[in-house]
Amino acid sequence: MSDKHSMDVSQLRHSQVGEVLLREHLDDSPFGQFEHWFRDACDSPDLDPNAMALATVDDRGRAHNRTVLLKYFDDYGFVFYTNYASKKAVQIEATSNVALLFFWRDLG
Repeated sequence: MSDKHSMDVSQLRHSQVGEVLLREHLDDSPFGQFEHWFRDACDSPDLDPNAMALATVDDRGRAHNRTVLLKYFDDYGFVFYTNYASKKAVQIEATSNVALLFFWRDLG
């Protein structure tokens, strides 16, 4: 790999100090806990707290990541809208192994 284009970004990390995460402070239900955190995100200055990174894999095991918007959630899962013919829908149909990431930096 050529280092014709390189940039040292190692000093960009800003320390995030949030509340200590203790098991006894968490909701017994993962979705109940998510609801608490989501409400906090909605009350924070974050833009688009329902924006989430969705990672899927294709039939060759290559990862694909994109941002989608959460529309609804309950004890059965998370709902977002997509075209059933889209790459992400095809990949989810082939394997339901996906990952979601909500990046709420202001919440630590």
